[in-house]
Amino acid sequence: MTKTKPLMSEETRKRAEQVMRVFAQVTENKQKLQATIANEMKAYNENLKEAEKELLEIGATHRGLFDSDGNLDLGDGYLHIANNTVILMKPKFDAKEFAKEFPHMIDMSKAMKTAEIKKACLTESTRKELKKYGVETDTEESMQVLVRKV
Repeated sequence: MTKTKPLMSEETRKRAEQVMRVFAQVTENKQKLQATIANEMKAYNENLKEAEKELLEIGATHRGLFDSDGNLDLGDGYLHIANNTVILMKPKFDAKEFAKEFPHMIDMSKAMKTAEIKKACLTESTRKELKKYGVETDTEESMQVLVRKV
């Protein structure tokens, strides 16, 4: 027994070809539009980086103008100086040993629980204990450009 291909009416075939032409054209136009948008976004991002760099340079040279909260108001936005606590892993740090001693500070499926470690470092005794295992904290200062209107 031989199988015969189902027949498509001429009208259905013409309609399918017409829809396929439209589909192909729309797909091509979409790709062109995405490429144009990507180029424009690249230019915007480069301009933003340049402006941010210049604002940070201005802020760095005029630190005395920042208020007590670490802000320098510039109309549509402001520069902000943030102090962030960072966790430092010293060369003698051993993750297995640390996890055994401080299991509540590590989620082995993810990573170290930084909030727990930062909190522990607030007290002198715990800070000394963590230091024995090669974990210390420090403060990093960073300046941010924040916009009010978006």
